[in-house]
Order: sequence, then structure tokens, then C-alpha cells
Amino acid sequence: MEGGIVNVCNRLPEEFRVSICAIAPEEAFSDFIKRPGSQFFTLPPHRREGVDWALVPRLARLFRRTKVDLVHSHTWGTFLYSVLAARLTGTAIIHGEHGKNMFELTEHNPAKTWARRLLGPRVNRMVTVSDDLRREWIERYRIPERKIVWIPNGVDVTRFRPDPADRAAARRHFGLPESGFMIGSVGRLDPIKNYRLLIDAARIVLAKQEQVAFTVLGDGPCQQELERQAADLGIAGHVHLLGRRYESPRFLQTLDVFVLPSISEGMSNSVIEALATGLPVVCPALPTHREVISAGVDGILIENFTSETLAETLLHLLDDEAERLRLSRAARETACRQFSLQRMVDRHASLYHEVLGRA
Repeated sequence: MEGGIVNVCNRLPEEFRVSICAIAPEEAFSDFIKRPGSQFFTLPPHRREGVDWALVPRLARLFRRTKVDLVHSHTWGTFLYSVLAARLTGTAIIHGEHGKNMFELTEHNPAKTWARRLLGPRVNRMVTVSDDLRREWIERYRIPERKIVWIPNGVDVTRFRPDPADRAAARRHFGLPESGFMIGSVGRLDPIKNYRLLIDAARIVLAKQEQVAFTVLGDGPCQQELERQAADLGIAGHVHLLGRRYESPRFLQTLDVFVLPSISEGMSNSVIEALATGLPVVCPALPTHREVISAGVDGILIENFTSETLAETLLHLLDDEAERLRLSRAARETACRQFSLQRMVDRHASLYHEVLGRA
């Protein structure tokens, strides 16, 4: 989500002025916004749990002080506060939905459902990164279909591109084995990303092919658990968890195959980045992945996604260089044709103009 905000803010036409407000004290992504004249604010809630109603007038005062014409809020964490503050100040508002966390998959929260149904129709427009999310807001939260627009994520296909010549140097840079087959992923080490399954699949693959390594770029609450799992399985020397490093383009150059084993996704930027890098991509057949990948054409979607079926797919790709090359070429073509960064930015700029013209 933060990457998408950065990409849009940095590339909007010059007529737009950008202010960023984070409702979290540990916000760091604003360091990557290079737009001249940008403003940055943090308004952490005074309460750690529950709804901090005092945040609404604080946010409203910020809207007035910075003289914003349009608010674009993101995810449930800002939805309630932003919509109420925008209504208090008469400011146009667009809300963006990017996906769910692990808790939200099984959550039964009537109050949150009621809030979404009550306040959702009061936004000027809503943006979802996938059509699956768009349909959920229409069907479950009763948002008028005319108010919701689906804008897929986009990536910079000049930064994320194939460069086989850099593979050995890139692996040295990250301290990875320079030879052998490399399978990897980019993502937060969180239960919803399901990296336990990837490590279990690694056990099966390594029992048949020793010259294989597995690596993940990212950190999170599951890091120690995943390290223990690899050690308990006796494959710690083949599993490399690199932590958070803002070097995704170069990291992807180290890989032969990209895997994202998530239980749920909005629309994964890392999958699109892997496609743009020309990597064969393997994912569970989630509805949102179907919106990005044509199964068997530019990536592989596994219906019954288990450690066994994932390992079987990886072993097949390891043995079939021609298949990897075919998927690589098709992946790059798909990313450039459908998910370019400029296309995403242009659609946001058009939406902002449309809402400001009607507000």
C-alpha cells in the first residue's frame, strides 16, 4: 500500500500539491516521496485500543489548516476518521481499499460492518486494487456501484526488468549462494503471507534436489518462528531470510522462480514486480491473482495449494528450462501491457479531476 502511495504522489502532474498524514508514529514511507513542496504529518491516536473519537476533530483541523481540496484515505485504519473529518469540513474524499490482514479474514464485527455501510455511501468515490474487493463492497457493504472504481496496481517496468547478467553480482550483494537454483519471495513475514508453507515445500524439494536455496526479502512478527521451522527441518543452510531492505528490484534479479504463498491478497505489488522482472511466478489460485495472471500463460496458479503441490510445481520448473523461459517472456509482456506505473498514475489523476470537478 505504501509503495502505491509513493508511486502516485511522485508522478502526479505538477498541478497537484501533496500532503501526507499518517495515523501511526512509526511511519517511514514518506522518506521515499520526492515531490517538491510535499508536507508530512503524523497524528497518532491517543488511545491504543478501540476508536479514538478525538482524532476526528484533530484531523478536521489539519484539513482546514492545510487547505486540502481532496482527501484520499487508505484501508480501514483511516476510514472512520477520514470520512467523518471530511464530512465535518465539507472536503471531498476518496477512500482506497487494498486488501485484508489475517484477523479480518475471520473477523465477525457487526459494529465495523455497520460503520462501513453507514459511511461508505458518504465518500465521493471508492478505489479498490482488485475487482474482487470492488464486488465485496457493493454486495456486502451496499456501496452504490457507480461510486466504486477498480484501479489495479502498477509498477515501474524500467526499474523492475530482466537483467540475467547481474544475477551473480546481485546474489553476492545479498550474501546468497552464487550458484544453484534460487526460489524466493518478497513480503512481510506475517501469518497471512503463509511462508510456513513455503518452508515446508522447501523440505520436500531439497530431499530431491540439493542445489536449491530459498530466500525471502522482508521482516515481520513471524521471522523467528520461520527460522526455527527451517532449523527443525534441518534445512536452515538453504533458507535465507534477509529482513527488510529497500532493494526489491535488485533482489528479484537473484531469483529463478518467484513464489507468493499468501492466504489472501488485495492485489500484490510484489507479484507484478516479479512479472515485470521476467520471473516465472507461482501462487495459489486466489481470485485477485486471477486478475493478474493467466494460469499457464504468464504464471502458474495452483488450485489445491499445499506444500506438496507447491513442491511438485517447483521441481517441474527446476527441470524444465524451456518452460521457465516461456513463462518469463510472457510475464514481462503482461506487466508492460497491463500494469505499467504510468497507467495507474494517469487513472488516479483522472479520478481526482473528476471528483474535484463534481465536489
